[in-house]
Amino acid sequence: MRLTLLFLFFSQILVAQNFIRIVLDSETKEPLENVTVYFERGKTGTTTNISGKFNLKTSAVLLKEDNLQF
Repeated sequence: MRLTLLFLFFSQILVAQNFIRIVLDSETKEPLENVTVYFERGKTGTTTNISGKFNLKTSAVLLKEDNLQF
């Protein structure tokens, strides 16, 4: 029983993904604040901070077709 629970716990950790990135203006290369960032498929999202950084965590299995929307 313990081995099964341990395996299930570690399999969830392996599936979870964490994206830490910065959103920049394409012309000025300045960081963009308060940009909404989310996966097109699903309900996971966040916004950028004053430095244009975002940290998006998801426990869903991502597919090749999945896209980030800004």
